[in-house]
Amino acid sequence: SRGSRMKVDYRFTEERIRLLENIPSFLWQESYTVFLWEKCFDELLEYKETFGNCNVPVPYKIRPELGEFVRTHRVLYGQKRKGINDLLTDEQIDRLEKVGFCWEVKGAVKQEDRNCNSDGDDEARDYIWNIK
Repeated sequence: SRGSRMKVDYRFTEERIRLLENIPSFLWQESYTVFLWEKCFDELLEYKETFGNCNVPVPYKIRPELGEFVRTHRVLYGQKRKGINDLLTDEQIDRLEKVGFCWEVKGAVKQEDRNCNSDGDDEARDYIWNIK
């Protein structure tokens, strides 16, 4: 009849779970989220190795997703402290703090903190820090 809808059963039975897990490239959303977090964390470690800190500028022209990762985690941390959400795990907080991640960045980054490679190319540094 007009207006009636067919009901679809979206529940995951053990059989459906088994079939999905047998697909070679299938990833559960949680696994993919963990994968993305680990990927960005590794990029943060590379950034720290290069620049000596975890103060990724936002926006960061070279790797925009890394700047967003940093910005998002600072927001999530503030929300967790206020009891608004619990999306950032204690393990993630510990790992970020162990590598020197700053949760609050007050004011603009000082020129000397920007100058992470004093014998480097000023134009390239300005591009990275979105100055010009």
